[in-house]
Amino acid sequence: MILVTNIVEAFEAFGRLIEGRFKRIASGDASFSNIAFESEDTMRYMMFYALTNKLGVKPEFVFLEYPHPNVPAKKNPKLDTFVEAHDGIPSMVFEMKFTVKNNDKGNNVPMTQMLGALISDLIRLHYAPDVDNRFFVWVFDRDMGTYLCNRRKPWKGMIIGKSFEFTNKELKKLPPTAMDKVREQIGENLSIERIKVATVYAKDFPVDGRPFGIRVYSVDGEPKDFPINNPCEFFKRNKRKPRDAQRGTSKKTCHGGKYSALAQWLEGKERKPFEIPLDELEREVGLISPGFTLPPASRKYLAWWGNHWGNVQAGCGWLSVDWKVRPIMENKEIKRVKFIPIEV
Repeated sequence: MILVTNIVEAFEAFGRLIEGRFKRIASGDASFSNIAFESEDTMRYMMFYALTNKLGVKPEFVFLEYPHPNVPAKKNPKLDTFVEAHDGIPSMVFEMKFTVKNNDKGNNVPMTQMLGALISDLIRLHYAPDVDNRFFVWVFDRDMGTYLCNRRKPWKGMIIGKSFEFTNKELKKLPPTAMDKVREQIGENLSIERIKVATVYAKDFPVDGRPFGIRVYSVDGEPKDFPINNPCEFFKRNKRKPRDAQRGTSKKTCHGGKYSALAQWLEGKERKPFEIPLDELEREVGLISPGFTLPPASRKYLAWWGNHWGNVQAGCGWLSVDWKVRPIMENKEIKRVKFIPIEV
């Protein structure tokens, strides 16, 4: 392993970008309003920006979906990102995983299966040929954070920053669905003598009361612990509230916010379905909150009007007073919406 001295600065920049992006989505200013709609692609772009700006990596030396010759289970296996050595920067390979639950639609992927996918990425990195540094980048929410906090060693080390290692012996102790995922991703005949994993960067942060975590691991690098301040307490303390509790909390938390005026306006409406043009909606709510305007995304994207509590404009606006909304598209633009009372 040949680790450049300022690589952590790149990871810190990546962490700031992810946190800022999530908070922008939660605020309702982005083109969509559910963080769960993000993917590993977002992580690649953010990491690419951080590496080029903080580490001086040149774009022409970066390869996405780089061929991986040592994974027999898949046809044409790939590594997420590969950086060729150049200008004093050692070669690096990255695998990235985004495991954030969509609380509004539910998530039918078992936690054990997600664990198997994480371990598969670590194994894939271990077998990456002729590279100086192997990094696994993971963005997750409370569900996987809490799940791994409740796991035994060695996997709990992924959350708490303890370096760990595993062999076939530890793999055989995995839950069956986790091991099935590893076999699916890597192959049936696993022969792992020892894989060493150490946390080189960690960041935990709340977004609108919902906890998220970022971890960057070095695979087969120096076994070194990384100090993290009570991560398990952070994820367990911010456990998701049931729907009824969300409603009460939403009203209190959003008091005085931009979309509270929308909620106040709806409370004065007769509880029957009605349609209204967006321009008129802005004028009427503006009588309650002068200067009220909807962001440009509200006229472009149906997802902005999503009826779910992770949507700040919904949670602080119409859902908080038991209304739902249906956007109406005209000539590829949302010009009016229909509000429908929720029977409670």
